Amino acid sequence: MQSTQLLLSPEAKAKCVYPIFGTHDDRMINAIRPLLHENGWGKDSYEFEMLYGVRPSLQRQLVDEGHNVRVYLPFGTEWWPYTIRRIGENPANVRLVLRAIRND
Repeated sequence: MQSTQLLLSPEAKAKCVYPIFGTHDDRMINAIRPLLHENGWGKDSYEFEMLYGVRPSLQRQLVDEGHNVRVYLPFGTEWWPYTIRRIGENPANVRLVLRAIRND
């Protein structure tokens, strides 16, 4: 969280930093929210990034609260290497991949 505190510091805001948080983790998001408020970040001065189909209810909740949410959809010929990298970063993602393949 130390890097998040630095990213959301008044100094970073003064330098026009545009923080982007790529996470689906409630704990991280809930830790970020107070820092945004405490340091005066307007809802148009940062964003959350998430993958399409992963925690859509959380995406909708953030949007309903006024946060900017960018949703990514991997596609094209390099989708498999991308998917393997995501599984390598978080093995729990294999469940999402299997569910997507079953529903295809």
